[in-house]
Amino acid sequence: TSADLFDMVKKDKEISESPEDLDWYLYPTYIDAWSKKLYGENALLQRYNMGRSWLGSRLSYLWKIRSKQELFWPENWTFSAPSVYLYAPNLLLEMVSNSKETHDKLLTQIEPSLDPSQERSIHLALEKVMSGIQGPPGTGKSQTIAALIDEYYIRCINNGKKSVKILVTSFSYAAIRVLIKKIREGKNKSGKPTPSSQIQMIFLRSMHQKPIPSQSGCRDVDDLVRSGSTWKLNNQPYTVTNSRLLEESLEKSYIIFANAHQLYFLPERVEDDFSFNLICVDEASQLQVDHFLSSLQFIKKHKFVIKPKFRGEPNTRITDIDDIKHLSVENNLDSNFLTKIVIVGDYNQLPPVQPVPPPKNLESILKSLFVYYVKNHEIPNSQLQTNYRSHEDIVKYTSLLGFYKDLKPDPNNMDRTIQGNIDNVEEKWVQEILAPQKIVSTIIHKKKFEIGVSTIESFLVVKIILGYFKMVQPKSKAQERIFWRETVGVVAPHNAQGRLIIRQLYDKLIDPSKPLTHLNHPELMNLLLNTIYSVEKFQGSDRELIISSIGISDKDQLNAESEFIYNINRFNVLTSRAKSKIILIASRRFFKYIPKDRNIMEEAAHIRNYALNYCNKSINFSFKDEKNIDEFVEFRYKG
Repeated sequence: TSADLFDMVKKDKEISESPEDLDWYLYPTYIDAWSKKLYGENALLQRYNMGRSWLGSRLSYLWKIRSKQELFWPENWTFSAPSVYLYAPNLLLEMVSNSKETHDKLLTQIEPSLDPSQERSIHLALEKVMSGIQGPPGTGKSQTIAALIDEYYIRCINNGKKSVKILVTSFSYAAIRVLIKKIREGKNKSGKPTPSSQIQMIFLRSMHQKPIPSQSGCRDVDDLVRSGSTWKLNNQPYTVTNSRLLEESLEKSYIIFANAHQLYFLPERVEDDFSFNLICVDEASQLQVDHFLSSLQFIKKHKFVIKPKFRGEPNTRITDIDDIKHLSVENNLDSNFLTKIVIVGDYNQLPPVQPVPPPKNLESILKSLFVYYVKNHEIPNSQLQTNYRSHEDIVKYTSLLGFYKDLKPDPNNMDRTIQGNIDNVEEKWVQEILAPQKIVSTIIHKKKFEIGVSTIESFLVVKIILGYFKMVQPKSKAQERIFWRETVGVVAPHNAQGRLIIRQLYDKLIDPSKPLTHLNHPELMNLLLNTIYSVEKFQGSDRELIISSIGISDKDQLNAESEFIYNINRFNVLTSRAKSKIILIASRRFFKYIPKDRNIMEEAAHIRNYALNYCNKSINFSFKDEKNIDEFVEFRYKG
């Protein structure tokens, strides 16, 4: 069979232009595991009317998303809870609670003690049906989530609730594992386990992930895996089946940890009315909005009767946008009986990776879940304000970007420096760069024609890392693994530059005449591959020392890549990965280049300010490169 697609587009009347005159892109959904979960038979967009709700059409109309601005009055004013949470969250915020309960102080005794901004965020999250917690880098997002869950559980039990059901979901398994560890190991001020650490925990994972191992002094985490059409609980067959649903293995209170892909399948093995009281979404700034549909399947399934002040005849065209701007919930629903949603992220870090940039009119829904709700729907949001990760000089620079309000370093950590014996470093100029008190620095060279690979920057990075390796002087395989995994990191925007650094560093470390590594060669290479990579892969982790190599100095290449290479969110992530020291290596042309686009120009100015103003002291030095040629660079640092 065949079909005239252009003719079908014309009949659909969705776009006014002639389809023959437009560029079309075919996207093979069969190779994308997520698209099937959205668009397949009984997939997420078909569940609970999430893909066909009039509320979604209304939002498209209000935000001018569709090419053809047209909207008709609905036939029915009753809407599913998932569609309200997804398209009209402001209605949830207008609902009132019948409870007279108030909390001036938190009940959780979790350690470490919470700072005032963490306490404010938890109070807000538990007052509202839906809220955001904005966590700048290093501000203890995971600890805040653990404390929030403990506080919520204690309040529920104190109010006589017999059952508390919590979902913790995230973009990555790494973040889920961190949260499991935080909650499971939770202790109060007297060293006793927190109440939330004692309830049942279930890790719903893919078969490619490892289960959570047993740990002395902690409750075991139950392991739930779907393999094909078979489900196993704690590696036992026939424990979760069509006739023996998951609920039979669940205690009265529990926390399920899962990502969107696994939650998609969960309805196969639970009752239709299965729901959670609280859903916490971590890494929401890296999560696409449509992934959240997996979680929305499990909110409490109330029906919402929603109406505007004025409404026209069903299926007649809406002519005045003001008629649909303000809606209200007509039926009597107590907000205490709705599922609470807490979205944790930071829109000033990197958004989800997209194969192509989203069209301008779709940015509002394609950027990230955190942007969608916090920036665009303006749900209540509270920012964490204490950076527990980094030296005060790094935190001060992050504050200068103007992204965050009242960001400050932790007094107990604000003077941290890199450790080691600097006398082990042979070259004086490398000693100068690695001096522990020079926290924030940049090295500026004079090359002008590099288009993604810079040999001088690679040479400098390798010299600095080898110097730092000798400073720290790992004495065993275990210590060396810690060095590569936790102590040093190199960020290179382009893979080619990263590969060059890896190869040159590897060759130096295994040099037969003077080997430095304790590790076998394949393990060393694997560790280097996970130590030297892009900003995107570093997001969510940190190192004592971060070195960044830009690798571009050619003016035409800077122009072609300006939106990418000067992206201030990328630079924010880069600088904030460092705990004790950061070194940025780039050409003078990189800092002096002025992009043509005004927005990119402003972002480039922040990076220039870092190198030429914030780094306010300067030393010039020379060295001989691999070919024994003299090179001259400027070393700038904050004094």
